[in-house]
Amino acid sequence: MVRIFPSLAISALMVLSGTAVLGLMVDDRHLYAEHFSLSLFGVIITLLIHVVVFTYFTVTGKMIGQAVMIGHLDREPLQRVRRYKLRITRCLVLSFATIVVVVAFGALADRDRAWHLWHLVSAAVMLCVNAGAFYVEYGLMVLNGRMTTAVIEEYNAVKTDQAMR
Repeated sequence: MVRIFPSLAISALMVLSGTAVLGLMVDDRHLYAEHFSLSLFGVIITLLIHVVVFTYFTVTGKMIGQAVMIGHLDREPLQRVRRYKLRITRCLVLSFATIVVVVAFGALADRDRAWHLWHLVSAAVMLCVNAGAFYVEYGLMVLNGRMTTAVIEEYNAVKTDQAMR
């Protein structure tokens, strides 16, 4: 996951950026359908990436929990993975909230041009929030991967030691 995540995040940010550029080029109904379609794809792919990251932390948390409980290991890694998952959840909520705001202002802007500036500003904020969330998620994935490797190695060492007795 750590290896493919940067490519996924950069791709999603590129699609969202392309959506923004296309949105700036929309003139009345000219390019509106293209902007709408690309934004829908960008939102879906961005949300999917965040959900995959959350799932990754859920699964590795369960794996670490099992290793700690079965191997009678130190519980500190389990507490750490829970803190990581809480930070990931905050990133998710913030990202989802900004996307909802952008979509809402986009729908309002479609009906009344007075909302275009709000849609533009919220889109810029959403792009920055998602870039920041991806950055935080990647850092936590790296830390979580190292911790998971260490816990599994400790678990294997305990099991090997028990088998030799």
